[in-house]
Amino acid sequence: MALDSKSSSGFIPCYYFNILADRGIESFENAFFNPVKIEYAMSDAEKNYIKNEIVPDKIEDIKTISQSDLKNYYLCPKKYEYSKLTGSEEKTFFTKGNLLHAFAEFYFHYPDEASENIDRILEEMIKQYKVFFKEGNMAAERTEFAVGMKAIMKFIDSKLFVKDKREDTVEGKDNFLFAMFGKERIYSNTELKFVNLKSGINGKIDLISGKTIVDYKTGRQNKTDATLIKEFKPHLLTETSIKDVNFQTPAYISGQRDNFEKEEIEFIYLHLMESRDKILKGNEFEIDYSFLKYIPMTFKEYVLSEGCFKTLNSDFFVRVGYQNYKRIVEEKFELIDFYDLNSIFKELEDDFCTFGFQELKITLKEFKKASEETFRRDIIQKSLKQLSSVRTDVRKYPFIFEDDIDSFNELVKKMIDEINDNSKSDFPNMPALGLRNICRDCDYLNICINNKFWTGVEIEDY
Repeated sequence: MALDSKSSSGFIPCYYFNILADRGIESFENAFFNPVKIEYAMSDAEKNYIKNEIVPDKIEDIKTISQSDLKNYYLCPKKYEYSKLTGSEEKTFFTKGNLLHAFAEFYFHYPDEASENIDRILEEMIKQYKVFFKEGNMAAERTEFAVGMKAIMKFIDSKLFVKDKREDTVEGKDNFLFAMFGKERIYSNTELKFVNLKSGINGKIDLISGKTIVDYKTGRQNKTDATLIKEFKPHLLTETSIKDVNFQTPAYISGQRDNFEKEEIEFIYLHLMESRDKILKGNEFEIDYSFLKYIPMTFKEYVLSEGCFKTLNSDFFVRVGYQNYKRIVEEKFELIDFYDLNSIFKELEDDFCTFGFQELKITLKEFKKASEETFRRDIIQKSLKQLSSVRTDVRKYPFIFEDDIDSFNELVKKMIDEINDNSKSDFPNMPALGLRNICRDCDYLNICINNKFWTGVEIEDY
């Protein structure tokens, strides 16, 4: 076709159809494109051979799934099917991200050697990169590589990572820097592959040390903690950009939390390219990362805990006291939507106000208020906003709770069951929320029959 099929404009046949048909063809309505049905009558012997002799390979049920496959299936079951038929989407060639990941792993194992040969390594990375990306401003690309390498070095140097010595060293042939310097992997912290049958998750972690998981991001746009939180909670997915849904955080925590029973786990996204523009503007280099923490208790348990109570910046709650706070909140907990401030006000404002006046004998003068209305607004509601922030302010509470991961695991198991059922028949064309945007941006649009490019729903901020 003369136009990209992702455009919604009209199409005209490419010129070579004129050559093939040996006549002028101006549209797809030309008789040249009329379908021709070819029928072939098979003999009984041929039919029996196909029926009895040609046996398709048995499709084994999957027991675990990677976060990238999970994302593909969530976006559209058919997208997942095509991705498995055409092979892994994780290319093996030397993209910028792959090269920087290779450097990060090598630097963790051999920081002194990497530092002493930093210029040589940079030149080799540029050389590898140019093989596949010959066009473009290589001076700018060199700057990006240098910024990314510096971010990796400063980050690893700034953290007191515990390095776990391997019992047997492993060759690093799949990492060109290990091969280049004739080195072996001596620590088990990097590129850790895992399979967790209990959670249904498999994957590969860039770096893990103790209870800290690190993932390197090479995109130019980092994501806020708030976005990272929204992207994995199923009931919040409609509030964020569907195409950016990312199950990586809960997948890796789910895959590792059994190793740290009832212990907190830190998850760090290190953004390697964020400092580039700042440096070009003359600003000082800064390490840019997003931080999340797994809390090994349910959200309810945390909200009712004394540890949470102590984080609430409220003089009124101090007067109420922890035990009374816990009792009042626990009585109404199941009725409250903690993402909705009005729900918190509705269920708790009167209870705390009544307790303050009747049990604590609080006076308006004590809090310098002229009326109960202003006391409620400036004291009670302000305190309840602090309580709401435990769920909504991820800058102060960048937390993922035990029941969040439990809900995620239920979603994973549901999707695995669906995948195994679909594998026995066919995967449907069902883009998330029926969005044509997903089909429009899909790598498999041109081969996907019955896609929803024309009939799906469109949202402008997708």
